[in-house]
Amino acid sequence: MSRFWAAALLLAFTSRGAAALNLSAPDARLAFFPNSYDQSRERFRAAVAAKANQGGGLLPPFAIANPADEDLTIDHALFSRGGDRLLVVQSGIHGSEAASGAAVQLFLLDQHLDALLSRGIDVYLIHALNPWGFKHDRRTDQDNINLNRNFTIDGSVYRTPSPDYQRFRSIFEPTQPVSSDWIDSFTGDAKLLANLVADGFSSRSIVDGLDNGQYRFPQGLNYGGSGPAAQTGFLRGQLAELLARPYKKILFLDFHTGLGKAGTLAVIKGKNPSPPLMAEMSALLDQQDGIEISSAETPGFFATSGDVIDFVPSLSPNPHQVLAVTMEYGTLGADLIAQLKSVQRLILENQNFFHGSASLAVEAAVKRNFAELFNPTDPGWRRKVMDAANRVFSQLAVKY
Repeated sequence: MSRFWAAALLLAFTSRGAAALNLSAPDARLAFFPNSYDQSRERFRAAVAAKANQGGGLLPPFAIANPADEDLTIDHALFSRGGDRLLVVQSGIHGSEAASGAAVQLFLLDQHLDALLSRGIDVYLIHALNPWGFKHDRRTDQDNINLNRNFTIDGSVYRTPSPDYQRFRSIFEPTQPVSSDWIDSFTGDAKLLANLVADGFSSRSIVDGLDNGQYRFPQGLNYGGSGPAAQTGFLRGQLAELLARPYKKILFLDFHTGLGKAGTLAVIKGKNPSPPLMAEMSALLDQQDGIEISSAETPGFFATSGDVIDFVPSLSPNPHQVLAVTMEYGTLGADLIAQLKSVQRLILENQNFFHGSASLAVEAAVKRNFAELFNPTDPGWRRKVMDAANRVFSQLAVKY
């Protein structure tokens, strides 16, 4: 083990936070990954508290109301030494994808915070924007809202039509219990393939229907809601205040998992990114091993309505000084077979949540496959997550 990663074992947490880590892990990179929402929140709070002498600390947590009255909060922290640039790192807008983003945030706190602050870069961290989804391993929040389809300045996104979703709704939203994870997947794949043939082997209408976001069917996939969710209001309030400060440039990184080449970090630009800041970001990361600059036009990716990275710059008095990008770690891969697997796991998880499964064994298989889609347990994949994060923050601490 290198000295760098051996040092990562010496995480400067409080005694309680340190006890929550697996310090006997043979590879220190893996120790940053949390086992649950509760553990992740505890570790985040402890790690931030341990860095209180660096010019910042925890801000008041934002409680999220939920049907079971669980203790769920969005936790966040600001470190500032009066820098002229701001780095925002967000995790868990999709709950089932939160673990990797939370691991990256712990890693930043432990290994890169001091260097970033010393270079004049303030750091704002948002842990688990969707705590209910993180705790219950769902992409959506407690109201089945995909929060990354819920952001809008004027409310117009909630009136977005979704004809392709309606066209394939019977495939996307089965209304009976899951009978078998593999039989139902096979049947669903056959239906999707039949429609691919009918569309001349173009997957665009299926992809658009499934992923762009829809606003009519509250129990459907990628439901964007009928109005702003509480989490959206929280982010708007916090960022509007921060972005009004006289920073000369602001970088917002929203961490995700799922899309793209397995083990590769895709830096996905929004619809209208600031040209000079995007060019700077590309020059900074495009030649880094395991990192690719992508967009909605890149094969395997797609445009979305109500995306946070298109929303964030509009909160600034000078949007051209803000660059917001999605940081997406690929899991299954970008080929057609991988895409079909991803679609079916999304469908079956939603079907199981609303309509149940034929047996506990089927339910367990559906949940297991869904969890692996967004939070793979493969140690090799997790090492790549941390290695790419190290490259990103190392570059920012030297050249941003």
